[in-house]
Amino acid sequence: MPASSLLCSAQIGVGDFTAVAAPAIKVRIIQELQQSRKRVALIGDGVNDAPTLAQADLGIALGTGAGIAMSAAPVVLVSGSLARVEAAFRLAAKTTRVVRQNLFWAFIYNSLGITLALTGVLTPSSPRPPCCCPARRLWPTPCASPIRKKGKHGAYGAQPAM
Repeated sequence: MPASSLLCSAQIGVGDFTAVAAPAIKVRIIQELQQSRKRVALIGDGVNDAPTLAQADLGIALGTGAGIAMSAAPVVLVSGSLARVEAAFRLAAKTTRVVRQNLFWAFIYNSLGITLALTGVLTPSSPRPPCCCPARRLWPTPCASPIRKKGKHGAYGAQPAM
């Protein structure tokens, strides 16, 4: 086992790991973990990591690695630095939180709108308050509008030429 693998696993608190394994063995290990209902994240950068990146629940490829590894992984860290993995997880957690908040508020908004519509308070022909009508903000009266309908004197109220 390489010393770098031992050092890295000790630093992040991993007791059980496999180093220097063929792609088929890595895929088998990932499948065993998935069958025992564990979620598997894998970071790789080489050609031999492509099958395992595709098999893992979350495959993270380093941008400085092989092109096939980057195409097999759903997440690619462009910088190629392992330090950015934690930032990627924080960004994913924040994005998930924002999406959940948006879904919550959309549910409340739609529930209120549907309830008001079913009770007859809100109808398609409900008058809008003056502050919500763009035409009323721009032109206080219909006569002040620069757009006039075609009348008996031709387009836009012009007199016919004789």
